[in-house]
Amino acid sequence: MEALIGLLLFSAMLALYVPALSKEWQRLEQARRQLQYWQVFYNLSKLHSHEQSLDMSDAQLIKQLIERNANCPIQSISLESDFYQITFQGGQHYEVILEDWELSP
Repeated sequence: MEALIGLLLFSAMLALYVPALSKEWQRLEQARRQLQYWQVFYNLSKLHSHEQSLDMSDAQLIKQLIERNANCPIQSISLESDFYQITFQGGQHYEVILEDWELSP
């Protein structure tokens, strides 16, 4: 009888814990995916600024970026001198506008 009560209490605790754990796993997975997208975007901007000095075409740069990040679903990439934009297949959209700025004293 005591074992049955203990089992019921343990089951009730698990019933409360498992949904919260599942929700946290989903949140962590979403954060990991978003971090991966930002990492791809960072690599894009780093490659673009580096490859400009090597005079590589944007098509070659985009091909190289997609090959390096084959597990990340890139839909489109736009490169301009002061504007980077990348769109992933899930609808995530990242863009950065580069501006010159100075620190004031």
